Amino acid sequence: FLPLLLSFCKPNTQNNHSVAIQNKYAQGFSVQSINNLKILSIYQPWGESKDTFQYVLFPRDTPIASELNKKGWISIPIESAAILSSTHVGPILMLNQAKSIKAVHDLDLMYNRDRFPQSGIRELGSDQNISIEKALSTNASVIFSFGTGGSFMKIHDQLQSVGVHLIPVAEYLENSPLAQAEWIKFFSEFYDMRTFADSTFEYIDSSYQAIKSKNLIQNKKTVLLNFPWEGVWYLPGKDAYITKLIDDAGGTCLISKSGKRGSYPVPMEEIIAGYKNADVWINPGANSSLSQLKSGFSNASYFGSFKNGYVFNHSKRSTPYGADDYFESAVVRPDLVLRDLSLIFSNEENVSSLMYYNKLK
Repeated sequence: FLPLLLSFCKPNTQNNHSVAIQNKYAQGFSVQSINNLKILSIYQPWGESKDTFQYVLFPRDTPIASELNKKGWISIPIESAAILSSTHVGPILMLNQAKSIKAVHDLDLMYNRDRFPQSGIRELGSDQNISIEKALSTNASVIFSFGTGGSFMKIHDQLQSVGVHLIPVAEYLENSPLAQAEWIKFFSEFYDMRTFADSTFEYIDSSYQAIKSKNLIQNKKTVLLNFPWEGVWYLPGKDAYITKLIDDAGGTCLISKSGKRGSYPVPMEEIIAGYKNADVWINPGANSSLSQLKSGFSNASYFGSFKNGYVFNHSKRSTPYGADDYFESAVVRPDLVLRDLSLIFSNEENVSSLMYYNKLK
């Protein structure tokens, strides 16, 4: 993009002013400002991807050739957007841009759907199933995607050829809660609201650090995470964001692989042996009661946390259809999640004061 940008900005490239806008934690995207234009880069947006996606954001009143719209040039602020993941809802709502949402992947999975426009919202399904006709019918300026691999690349290229921008969002690959939350700055660039996003994130960061500073204890609570899936128990690695969150809240995961950002399978016998005396069990799948948990996993009674009734799930703000605000607003409010977990791990929980978590009964 750079040679084209410089020639577009001014004939004399020596007068062009390029500034890299630094993130504090997030590593998955960057922004470079060149005069009144910005280059937004997204790095390795899935798994083992080596791809970098770049888009040029330019003021809406800037005259450009129509052909550039098919090459990743996007006028800002955008007026409409489609979202293909619940995790995109939080930052857009925090930017007070709910009115811009014109389409979602599945309305039933949107906890904050009452804040969207009350008519005309379309359902697009996953990015693998989006047709060009369906995408064009939304009149969305951009489509924020949860795409992965070849299926994303195929539909990305098809949509860009007709001037529709499918934007990969990869906050879920960041290895800390604050790095994930910092993606509010990414979304803010499309709405030309970076100053607002910077000040908002600064508040969230300060709030998180203040709560964390109260949890500097030596005797941390041992925490069992998750629930077996098709007979296999997955735990997060030491470099996963949830491991960092638990540590900052005063807890510890006993079995975690170093250098692992995602989850990895652990033999059931290791889970039972390692967590038999765990102090607390959190995020046990979709279970909302102890009886439901025991019904789905008969060995639950081996764990002291189950026998003591100290099991919590992020189901306080959820619906019977599967929508869960933990996957929406909590993405940009890790300080509130940290507060919940801090209360739980310190045995000072008061269910009415928790934001996202419920104690299973």
